[in-house]
Amino acid sequence: MNIIKKLNTSIGVILMQYGNAFLNMIIVMMLTKMISIELFGSYIFLGSLNTMISTALFAGGHAIMLRMYSKYRTDSYQIYKIGLNHGIIASIIAIPIMYFSVILSNTELKTISVFVLLLLSFTGVFPTIITQIHNALSKSTGNFTQIKRAEIVGNLFVLCSVSLLYYLAIISVEIIVCIFLLKLTVVMIFALNKTKTKDANIDNKLIRKEFYIGFKSLYVSGIFAYIVTTSDVLMLGYLSNSFELGIYSVPVKIYMILTMLPASINTFLNSKMGDNDFFYSDQYAKYVRLGFSGSFLIVLILLPISNYIILIVADSQYEKSILILQILLIAFIFRTLSYLCASLWLHLEKYKLISKISAINGVTNIILNLIFIPKYGALGAASTSLFSYTIGFIINIVLLAKNKNEKLKLTDYLILKRNDLTLK
Repeated sequence: MNIIKKLNTSIGVILMQYGNAFLNMIIVMMLTKMISIELFGSYIFLGSLNTMISTALFAGGHAIMLRMYSKYRTDSYQIYKIGLNHGIIASIIAIPIMYFSVILSNTELKTISVFVLLLLSFTGVFPTIITQIHNALSKSTGNFTQIKRAEIVGNLFVLCSVSLLYYLAIISVEIIVCIFLLKLTVVMIFALNKTKTKDANIDNKLIRKEFYIGFKSLYVSGIFAYIVTTSDVLMLGYLSNSFELGIYSVPVKIYMILTMLPASINTFLNSKMGDNDFFYSDQYAKYVRLGFSGSFLIVLILLPISNYIILIVADSQYEKSILILQILLIAFIFRTLSYLCASLWLHLEKYKLISKISAINGVTNIILNLIFIPKYGALGAASTSLFSYTIGFIINIVLLAKNKNEKLKLTDYLILKRNDLTLK
């Protein structure tokens, strides 16, 4: 029990997140050496496509549920039912979207059998949305271990499955798709959380209205926030070819593992939702400057050895990935601040503001991808990401400077202080 409590701190979340990242990296190292560049790119494309469809249909839903759980702690079952009903409807709508999205791609996925394609279409999005719903409940109670445990078990499943199938020499695009679907199911099972069944203290119509008003306000933010991080992979899959997609996929996986640092801190900050004393004191600012400084230090260490990282994670076939990784490492610094500021804007219920920031980033990213990906492939996608994250960074800097908080200055969010390494 003491171990669980220790893990449910900011440091514990980060440790579990990076333990999961370690498993992710092993999976990447195995797949890049077991399957072709084209097939690896298709596998990454599949994960991005599934998350993109889930986001398009449930964007902002889990964030609103988190905010409402924090507001109506004794009535979480009502909120859960609203989110679940919306999630089921979204999963049904996702079936034809997934089907045609795979067929129209320029990846190895369009070669899978009709049976596997239908299986993917019917079962791909549902476990992802249900997992998001239960993760929101876990976050609201500060139960981070359940979220991370589900992710770790899912990656362990993939690791064992890929190892066994490679040993049996039966890895194919169909097998990869089935492993992916089973992983989603495993993660969902371990993410399931009990909801409170207390009698309702508030009117069901009012809480339903609040959910959909919040959902509508935050929808643009939810979808565009993910467009910035995923449109590169998806648009490479539609506008370029499987080779460019594969070359881009390794640096992107490394980049996504790095973003687990600010994402973990953001998860912890979300548990403080509704606590004005925390967000309007130096406590919140300390986590922001720690996360930002940490990302800057990580990039300084990794940039000079980026060529060795690619060779270790993949092999010499992925030499073109080195420059892409270097560009994404710089983008990571700018992306970090957006992660860390999101919880503050959500706490202040500035849903429209969050949506505007995400929309600016998302639209810019899509337009630039349409221009540069057909000509420059993976290199164009990486450069576009860097530009989009830089815009997001500048916007958040301006908003922090304008935030009405007499106790804090802009430098308090960015520059480390002497006692910052002592976390409470």
